[in-house]
Amino acid sequence: MTWIPSPPRHLGLVTLTVAGLLASLLGFAPSAAATHFVLDAELVDAAQRGDAAEVDRLLFEGADEDARIQPGGMTALMMAAQAGHGDVIRVLLDAGANPDAKDGDGRSALMFAAMAGPTEGLRRLLQHGAFVDAADNGGQTALMHAAARGDAEKLLLLFRHRASIRVRDSTGRTALMYAAMSGSVPAVEAMIAEGAPMEDRDAAGRTAMQWAAESRHTAVVQALRQAGARQ
Repeated sequence: MTWIPSPPRHLGLVTLTVAGLLASLLGFAPSAAATHFVLDAELVDAAQRGDAAEVDRLLFEGADEDARIQPGGMTALMMAAQAGHGDVIRVLLDAGANPDAKDGDGRSALMFAAMAGPTEGLRRLLQHGAFVDAADNGGQTALMHAAARGDAEKLLLLFRHRASIRVRDSTGRTALMYAAMSGSVPAVEAMIAEGAPMEDRDAAGRTAMQWAAESRHTAVVQALRQAGARQ
């Protein structure tokens, strides 16, 4: 019987291995490497779509729980975290997926969960022991990514897991500065309540208040002043 591979889809693109195509045309069984390549590609796609049942099936069939896509190097777990698929995150973590794996930009699944999706995905990763203060290639942590999006709920969750409020990125910016730039008063107030230094300056000499003023976030400027920020 001729083996005809079922081409996996990722982000609307059809992926078909050369080995699988030759096997289909010549009637040979696919190599183990070709089979695993297809399974891994299907796993990443299912994780991105949020199909937990399909992810579970593919893992049972031998897909790598840390399967990656190229270019970029995002794992199935990162795709699920970015899309906010909590059930898929749970299945992958239970299968042994590495929560601290990083893509080509140094971003982990926790950072993707901080950037997008509901809080549940972030919570699952933290409960599974993801390193809360991991930094990407630009020095940004999950706390900074959540702050940049003004997500006070995620900030509070990260604080409960002891995220460092004093870490700086490669430009000297702090999480408070990112919160100020986001224009979110609740995010800024959450940072202040946690004890974020308000007078810190980045490499360009700007404080959180100056970033808020430059971004024309007057409510944030007022919140910082009321909390005691001088400039």
